[in-house]
Amino acid sequence: MANIYGWKRNSWRYNGKTKDLVEQAIERESWSSEQWKKYIENRTEFILHRALTKVPYYKQYWQERKRMGDKASPSYLEHWPVLSKETVRNNSLAFLAEDCNPKKMYHEHTSGTSGKPVHVYWSKETTTAYYALFERRIRQWHDVNRQDRYVILGGQLIIPVQQNKPPYWINNWAMNHLYMSSYHISERSIKDYVDAINAYKPAYFFGYASSLYSVAMLCEKCHLKIHSVVAVISNAEPLYDYQAELIKKIFNCMVVNTYGMSELVAAGCSKNDFQSMHLWPEVGTIETFDFHDDIKVNGLGRFIATSLINPDFCLIRYEVGDAGVVEPGNEIQTLPLIRQIEGRIDDLVVTADGRRIGRLDPVFKGNFNIIEAQIVQEAMNDFVIKVVPSPTYTEDDSRQLIASFKERLGDVRVLIRKVEFIEKGPFGKFKAVISKVNKL
Repeated sequence: MANIYGWKRNSWRYNGKTKDLVEQAIERESWSSEQWKKYIENRTEFILHRALTKVPYYKQYWQERKRMGDKASPSYLEHWPVLSKETVRNNSLAFLAEDCNPKKMYHEHTSGTSGKPVHVYWSKETTTAYYALFERRIRQWHDVNRQDRYVILGGQLIIPVQQNKPPYWINNWAMNHLYMSSYHISERSIKDYVDAINAYKPAYFFGYASSLYSVAMLCEKCHLKIHSVVAVISNAEPLYDYQAELIKKIFNCMVVNTYGMSELVAAGCSKNDFQSMHLWPEVGTIETFDFHDDIKVNGLGRFIATSLINPDFCLIRYEVGDAGVVEPGNEIQTLPLIRQIEGRIDDLVVTADGRRIGRLDPVFKGNFNIIEAQIVQEAMNDFVIKVVPSPTYTEDDSRQLIASFKERLGDVRVLIRKVEFIEKGPFGKFKAVISKVNKL
């Protein structure tokens, strides 16, 4: 079943056009900033016109604005409203162009961190175009290709969660990978994982940052060695510095950070440096907006993205849900850069003095004797740090952890709560920070 599924997916992702599309992507990487600007302007103009004339939601929206006497021109992106996930979630087919048949499209959906996923649709043309960029920027930039074997540490339920003996994986020959469950990684099972990985001899790894980090940490603890690979590629979760550093040490290779989403409104990846990511303008553009008002800002802000690669499911000025800093391209580095991602807006910690803090991973850089941890903001000045302690954990670790936390957030109340495990979200995703505070 896995191989049938894999064969179907590959038939959508790659075809006779892939080679030419990859070569076109290579050519664009040598463009000047002026060439990129023209490309984005032309593509944006095309997307706006198609949305205005073919997409039910936007047709109705602009007809209503015109009926109310609004003379704003839909030809300019700045005149379009911010689009919420909830709006798309409640009526996804209203964003599908009228000349498209959803039954003949690839149906994708988000992982539904709020409990209900957003359903989106990709044409075969869009799918092939995106995976040509994936091949070029994620694989070729890092000296691997789709013919190479690789291992995925993912969140699909490929085996029962209750299973307590190997195999914890499926060999998907159709997609040339070994798919390994992220739900079964433990000190008891890690040797089975490592033995299977070394027998498979992958060229690279692909997976959630938390799963890759768990494998690296357990390998270090149990003195296990994974045979050399070319790259480890992190996806779907924020990759923190302390995670990347240990992954790089244990896997003895470069660590690649990626950014993307099922909605196909933005994508990017690092190149030789896991901290900054190059945005792919062909997929979409990102504007940064104020946290309280729908106005553009420089520096840290909400990510508002417009898809340029998917003209059949039009998402314009879409509220991604992330916050960070985007730096435009220049004559030296023509691709825009994501200089930092603070994380999900819903889970940014807000302090009493109004600061918004997302990346709290430096709190854990003191070599504490913990397996994993999660920060929960219960109220403005009340925090719980859930820790899965290692056997060598002591109360001194708790005291130092609290001190490290207060050093960054000030005089707040912190409770350390020791737990056996930390629950993961949909598809096995790990949330390092959860805030229950109303941000408004």
